[in-house]
Amino acid sequence: MTPVLLKGGALGITVYGDAGARPMEDIDILVRPHQALHAGGILAGHGFVPQYRFDEQRVRTLNAVNFSSTTSPGHTSGAIDLHWHLLPEPCDESCDEAVHTRAKPALLRDLPVHVLDPTDELLLACAHGIRWNLTPPIRWAADAHLLVTRLADTIDWARLVDTARRRGLTLPVRTALRYIASSLATPVPDAVLRQLEETTPRTSERLEFWLRVSPLAEPWFGDDSRRWCKLEPRAAPSPQALSVANPTELGEGGV
Repeated sequence: MTPVLLKGGALGITVYGDAGARPMEDIDILVRPHQALHAGGILAGHGFVPQYRFDEQRVRTLNAVNFSSTTSPGHTSGAIDLHWHLLPEPCDESCDEAVHTRAKPALLRDLPVHVLDPTDELLLACAHGIRWNLTPPIRWAADAHLLVTRLADTIDWARLVDTARRRGLTLPVRTALRYIASSLATPVPDAVLRQLEETTPRTSERLEFWLRVSPLAEPWFGDDSRRWCKLEPRAAPSPQALSVANPTELGEGGV
């Protein structure tokens, strides 16, 4: 099982050029849905415990779960976010499978991993970074700026716009891109901003966007706004595919 590194873990070895140049509080990794429980079992075998009860129901209804290290309780530096969908927003399995197909091999020190295609990483930076947080995660803006400026030739802007529209992410993506274009002079193509501006979001998308960016929503709805809004449930993966790893089979080469 070769995981896909997300966010800071990947960007530290791609656009920053030095893993120490990108502050991180945890490591984010992405596996396929049918690998989620197996990956969770591997993490458990190495002393990590999930934030919530981790079972088939969680895999069907969430997109990720945080694991913390029992050797450093209370310290975020020992945390791993295990994702089996790139984003909380629902999509068919082919969308996430395409993300895995486009991922590129890389090395984290001597560990073989994969990193996201730059367009997928930019989508993630915009969609995830724009969300309200008690500690402002402003590093998303640096991530997005560096992706656009240092990997400009590999950004597929047409796919970015199309994916944002299909996944109901027009509002966060256009807000994020407009911000880095105006505040950081990031060379986001005017045509891309115009296409996103011309897209009319659904009422449900507007509601979810408000829930994600408003500090007033946090005490009532928490982090998973789509679950509370009861919008478009994600298709459940096959129960037969969700098997927990046998602890005796857990080894250093898993996640």
